[in-house]
Amino acid sequence: MRSITEKTYADSGHAWRSVHAKSHGLLIGELQVVAGLPLELAQGVFAQPARRCRS
Repeated sequence: MRSITEKTYADSGHAWRSVHAKSHGLLIGELQVVAGLPLELAQGVFAQPARRCRS
């Protein structure tokens, strides 16, 4: 595994996973929980109306 990781780094210049690569992304957004959700949906973080914004 280490030799694969070192080869991957040497070839790409990045420390990518050597096997079973996974892609990830970063998001910026807003989450709005509206009032009046049905009881079966108004659970946990969705229990109270709120608006959260990340920038």
